[in-house]
Amino acid sequence: MPPGSGPGSLRGVPRKTIGRNARMRPSAAARFAALVTVTAAVDVLSNAVAMAVPRPRNTGIGRRSRLGMSDTLKALSDNDFRLLFRMERNDFNALLELVRDGLRTNHAMAILAAGQPIPADCRLALALRLLAGASYLDCMLAFGLGRCTVFDVFHQVLNVLDCTPELNNILFPTTQSDFDRQSHLFARDGRNPLRGCVSAIDGLAVRIRRPSVRDAPNPIAYYNRKGFFAVNVQAAVGADFKVQFLSAIATGSCHDSDAFSASGLSRHLAEDGSLPDGYWVAADDAYVAGRRVLTPWPGRNLPWERDSFNYYQSSARIFVEQTFGQLVGRWGILWKPILFSLPTATRSIRVCAKLHNFLIDRSSAVPPVLQDDTVGGSGEVLFQDRHDNDTRLRHRRRDGEKCPLRVAMTRFLKVNQVRRPA
Repeated sequence: MPPGSGPGSLRGVPRKTIGRNARMRPSAAARFAALVTVTAAVDVLSNAVAMAVPRPRNTGIGRRSRLGMSDTLKALSDNDFRLLFRMERNDFNALLELVRDGLRTNHAMAILAAGQPIPADCRLALALRLLAGASYLDCMLAFGLGRCTVFDVFHQVLNVLDCTPELNNILFPTTQSDFDRQSHLFARDGRNPLRGCVSAIDGLAVRIRRPSVRDAPNPIAYYNRKGFFAVNVQAAVGADFKVQFLSAIATGSCHDSDAFSASGLSRHLAEDGSLPDGYWVAADDAYVAGRRVLTPWPGRNLPWERDSFNYYQSSARIFVEQTFGQLVGRWGILWKPILFSLPTATRSIRVCAKLHNFLIDRSSAVPPVLQDDTVGGSGEVLFQDRHDNDTRLRHRRRDGEKCPLRVAMTRFLKVNQVRRPA
């Protein structure tokens, strides 16, 4: 093939035509570049406008809009509301007013971050559902939230409930009027001749997950002889069924007497003037009898006056057992192992006690159990004296413990011939 005669060759094309096409190419390229520039500018402007206008977050199929959460709460029947949130609707509204300011969020930031803010009543409702024993998976579905958001909201509400001054209601008696009122209530309108009782103490084993080394240097110390991890919760209650003192610092393997000794109440009762003479605190035989802590007489086949003392002293202790029953019966998070970190678990226990006192003040009865919330738990009240690992303290000799007030009260029963009912 001759040179210059292959495909694409310009042989045979007039030179004038070639020159005209060559002059047109730069002009077309310029127009094309201008068109690309304008198109890119329009795209940038459109994206900027789209970012400036908040769009509702795509909640996904089957998930509810956050704006409809409050309407859903209002649509619940009174009975369903009580079962779900463990309190009456008017109690919920009163609690909401106490914590509303603490639950405020940055409205604009909430819209930018999630499309819609979470209303305060729904934040409180979510936390109460988790305290009632619901799974976080159920809360994700019911409130249309992601897993991390559910836990963030729970921690926020838990902190607000714990720090709200109006809920600082776990108070041990300190005034003469408090002492007299509790003594009258413990006397059961005169049916109990042992006067002067102002409180009853006991220990509760609350199950938890195995603590991390970060939260507890010795996690195995929380493992008790019944085969689960727990926190030893020491509580004092009044005859009005309100929690007067609560300590959740002891491990699950710790004996009640050691846990009580490490608590602030033990140090308070050891101080002069903490209780006037003649006033006392009732405890079971797991505790060491002392000047202001009265425990039952040890042994069997006791003289009738000691047997009578034990009967009436146990009548005072029954209030703490009933209070534990109400506390555990209301808050399902206590029915099964608490799966949060150790600090969050202890705070949850404290908040449950504060809410218990709040509802006692409002005469709110414990609602029946919602069966779905019992999955994975029994609802049983686990008294600590049956779960500790300290055999030395469990089998100690108690007849050498000095308790002058117990001796004086037993003598009073003997002199006045006050016997226990047949």
